[in-house]
Amino acid sequence: MPDQLHSERKRSKTNSPSRLRWTRRLVSICFAIYQLSESGKRAGIYGRCLEDVGRWAQLAQPVRMHGLTEVCRIEGGLESYLIPSEDPGIQLYIRNKHREGMRQFSAERTVIYVNGATQASEATFDLALGGYSWMDYLATHGYDVYFVDLRGYGSSSRPAEMQQPAADNPPLVRTSTAVKDLGTAIDHVLSRRALRRLDIIGWSWGATIAVPIRQATTTR
Repeated sequence: MPDQLHSERKRSKTNSPSRLRWTRRLVSICFAIYQLSESGKRAGIYGRCLEDVGRWAQLAQPVRMHGLTEVCRIEGGLESYLIPSEDPGIQLYIRNKHREGMRQFSAERTVIYVNGATQASEATFDLALGGYSWMDYLATHGYDVYFVDLRGYGSSSRPAEMQQPAADNPPLVRTSTAVKDLGTAIDHVLSRRALRRLDIIGWSWGATIAVPIRQATTTR
């Protein structure tokens, strides 16, 4: 009987929602590391990719939040708005979170999230689980955090072809277009905060999109 109780407790602890949630996040980051490292090998930036992503992997360790009060302090530092893309008629949705009253911003503590192929950024990065989201977590720890919805996703503009039958058009929002949208969002953040560089966190396909941005410049 004691052995059975011990087994049940162990199974319950292993399958707890908190543990499973953090496990999913760590798996996601490992997948991003794989994508960046494979692309980085070909581009000759393998070491830098692992260095950048490794720092964010450390932030995914399970820790206890400081409580709801801490999350609520973000409210005054929350903004959502649209910016123009490089193409007429297409606007990109941006969300920004940081500690309320934050006035000083640095490259080391500025980050932008970019969504993957299957869902918008909010559902990945700003979905509150257990009272706070991944975006909330970074913001409460002193980061100036942004996400962008690529065109066709979330609250960004949808290409006109999306109003037509799928069979009438080739696949939309290819990687080259997504890279262009991410570049626009990054340029916006850098200009807004008078910075020269920032960090990118890409989910799945978003990690692939980040590589050409990193290849194109060594300064941002």
